Amino acid sequence: MSPSTSFEGALDDQVGSAELPVTTQASVTVNGVDCTHGQTDFPDAFVSDIEGALEAEGCPAAAAADCIAKVTNLTCKSGRRLAGGVLRGQRELQSNSLEVEFEIIITMHCQDQLCSNAQAIVDSTFETVKETLSASLADGSLITALQSVDPTLASATIAGTDITYGEVISEALAEFGRFYPKWHTQEHTCSNQGDYPAYMLVSGAFFEPSLDACCTKYFHWDYDTCMLLGGSPSVAAATYEFYVDYDNDRCIQSCFLKDSSDTINCGGLAADWQTTFATAAECCSTTLFWTNQQACVASSTKSAAATDPTLLGSSKWYVDWKQFKCVKDCDESLSQCGGLAKSWDELYDTSAQCCGERLSYIETEDCTPA
Repeated sequence: MSPSTSFEGALDDQVGSAELPVTTQASVTVNGVDCTHGQTDFPDAFVSDIEGALEAEGCPAAAAADCIAKVTNLTCKSGRRLAGGVLRGQRELQSNSLEVEFEIIITMHCQDQLCSNAQAIVDSTFETVKETLSASLADGSLITALQSVDPTLASATIAGTDITYGEVISEALAEFGRFYPKWHTQEHTCSNQGDYPAYMLVSGAFFEPSLDACCTKYFHWDYDTCMLLGGSPSVAAATYEFYVDYDNDRCIQSCFLKDSSDTINCGGLAADWQTTFATAAECCSTTLFWTNQQACVASSTKSAAATDPTLLGSSKWYVDWKQFKCVKDCDESLSQCGGLAKSWDELYDTSAQCCGERLSYIETEDCTPA
């Protein structure tokens, strides 16, 4: 939607819509003015007439009934010397300039009571005011209007680059354009585009002042995904590298939960303070070195062994000190297996080696499970 279309559409005072005053700050330097250098105090009538000229030429025609101009400051400054020099008995001629700081204030109307299109209205209003002032400057109507204000401005001129713009302000903007969770579209983010379900508007309890606040409240377990999908440019992209998940004795990948698959184990984007590794094996050996590395890698990469533990283990032998027996490094559901060996368990190729070197004081037939 073009700025002009958005601007004109937001002028209609529709039933249930909210008002959104938008202030465009600007200044113009008017040259060739008969004023005293440093002067800032001007008659009220003079100020009012300048406001009338700015209003006539700076307010978009479509918004004439909802637009006012307000002068915020007038300052007379030294201009350029008109005489070629100062000779004896000759008066120095000086052309001063008048710096006019002003605001164009337009009362706009939102598409709904929550003003979900508030930012778009503010942006389009700013662009439209700039277009209007630029056109008035280009066709000479702005300086003509100012020249008619007072004899001191009769010879005034404005250079083509002498209008500058400050901020565009809408104090109500913070109250409008609020963000809500996109549960109704099954999207893992928040929005302020106005497509919320009716129950949210009735309740009023689902709206937050910013994308950050909304993601924090409603998607705190996967905040980064919510922020990125919501349009935040500050969220880093997924790297798919691995970082530790101590709660589950595995490593997970730095990517969005929604991107998980049968082979990709996304756990959300890694925080800045979390160390990431290129492979699951490197992550497991560095951060979970006390766990069974084969099981850690399997769980981290969603390999078949992660869901079928009988595929894990070396089938070598180690001592289970709780039983004082040598058991096999494999899932406990299998014969003579004692579960997966830990990193500190010494492994032996045969039960005879394990029993002979570690449990020699136990009878051979009692050294291994039945």
